[in-house]
Amino acid sequence: MLPPPLQQPRIPIWRGGRWPSKAPFRRAARWDGVMPTHVGYGLGQTMPPAELAAVMRYIREHREDGAPPLAVALEGRTDGAAADRGGPHVGA
Repeated sequence: MLPPPLQQPRIPIWRGGRWPSKAPFRRAARWDGVMPTHVGYGLGQTMPPAELAAVMRYIREHREDGAPPLAVALEGRTDGAAADRGGPHVGA
């Protein structure tokens, strides 16, 4: 496909999935980023840190050794006033 992407080796590929369904997260482990949601949360409600930690443990179990860091995005809402918007999710 032309024109070829400038990023090397390719454009970043992100996967999404609804935890606790595991297949999307096995696929996400092979790529560059993930946006997990949860069957019990959504519409602006952020997944609890314990659930995110379970998702990340599962992805790490299926990620190749030496793979670059995985980018993670979460669904949520903020009024924009909080200086630290990552809160308890950082490091999960």
